[in-house]
Amino acid sequence: MNKNINNNSTNEAILVPKSEMINILLGTVQLARMHLRLIDLHEEESRLKKRHQAYLHVRDYADQICEEDKEQVASIIDSIFPDVNLRDPRSVIPVETAAYFNPALCEGCPGFDGCKEYMDSAAHVKTADEHVDDDDDERLILVSTDTMDDMLEDMCSLGMAVDDLLDIFYTLMDGGDISSDDLMERMYHAEDTSEEVYAKWGDIVPSLNE
Repeated sequence: MNKNINNNSTNEAILVPKSEMINILLGTVQLARMHLRLIDLHEEESRLKKRHQAYLHVRDYADQICEEDKEQVASIIDSIFPDVNLRDPRSVIPVETAAYFNPALCEGCPGFDGCKEYMDSAAHVKTADEHVDDDDDERLILVSTDTMDDMLEDMCSLGMAVDDLLDIFYTLMDGGDISSDDLMERMYHAEDTSEEVYAKWGDIVPSLNE
């Protein structure tokens, strides 16, 4: 079977070590909890002020919380974006840029140079067609829902082609007969389907290349 990969595929995927993905999720939860705690303290302070009640103890506690959280926030951010100073606007990649920037499609846009500068300065993320060290732990592939739907549809087509070949095999094993024209047509269809799936997805699914 030909497993030549189509490097011009428009499908995109990112390889993420499982432990790194878990770290990102846990860090996000921690940051959210910190933020919610400060919101609660702010709302409590506002409530006491409106009732003309003592509130300085809430302010003092909030200051204490901020001091405690500073180091933890820095640690979380550094684990996800090493050497990135979030206090420096030039080091922060806008969400829109990270999500939608594509040099081929964005060339000519007035904001192209700025977006490219942001992306060039970003911490490198391995794409699925790049080499991943053997000592990396279990890897996850992140793809969009549209890409996943397209992949599942192609996997179903490939499965149907395999089922069709199995039907031929079982027919012949049971002593049945099939014309040579019908046999060749169904075999060519299965081969074409297989080649199409490998050419389309082989560059973002590592197991297809092993």
